[in-house]
Amino acid sequence: MPAQQTAQSTAIPGPAGIPKATVPPPTQSQPDYASVLAVLQRLEAAYARLDVNEVARIWPSRAGQFRNQRSALNGMSLDVAQSQITINGDTATVRCELRWKYDWKRSNPAGESSTANAELTLRRTPDGSWVIIRP
Repeated sequence: MPAQQTAQSTAIPGPAGIPKATVPPPTQSQPDYASVLAVLQRLEAAYARLDVNEVARIWPSRAGQFRNQRSALNGMSLDVAQSQITINGDTATVRCELRWKYDWKRSNPAGESSTANAELTLRRTPDGSWVIIRP
């Protein structure tokens, strides 16, 4: 998904697996912006490893669902294709497209996939890490 561009921002390539993102306006801290991108990349990696504990650290409200699915999966992937990240103090909003791919243990050679537009709200924790608190 192409990054949204404004007069105050320009597009730059994101980390591996994450398409171009919008460079934050000067009011947003570059380190904060980079740490939000990093947590999205960690989330993608956690799903690829089927790491329930890491998913729980990053997106606590999804951990239970993922824990229930995990035993039925050979593998899965999540691609977070963001189009806009906004940071306001200790809160970040990521408007993105979530692309899920599932490789179930039951016979399904084609696998399954789903895509959803989402607005993720992240909160900075006291240790400086980011956690998805919504949806």
